[in-house]
Amino acid sequence: MGKSDYKEFKDGIKKIMIGCQNFEQAIEEFNLLIEKFKKKYPYFIKKIGANKEKYFTFKKYPKRTGNISIQQMRARI
Repeated sequence: MGKSDYKEFKDGIKKIMIGCQNFEQAIEEFNLLIEKFKKKYPYFIKKIGANKEKYFTFKKYPKRTGNISIQQMRARI
């Protein structure tokens, strides 16, 4: 990936990580981002597209747990 494409891709990932409020929104934005690069970098996009759910799993959970102990977290589940 060229420098300018890398910067655009990296900035897009940052925007998703910070800006998306939930898992579904993150996946949707990621799909739009990888669509831009699909023709130019098909192998790379195929590989990262296959694992997109793994990359954004953290969006399924609250941003902060504060000072909650592991036992308290387990009790909530």
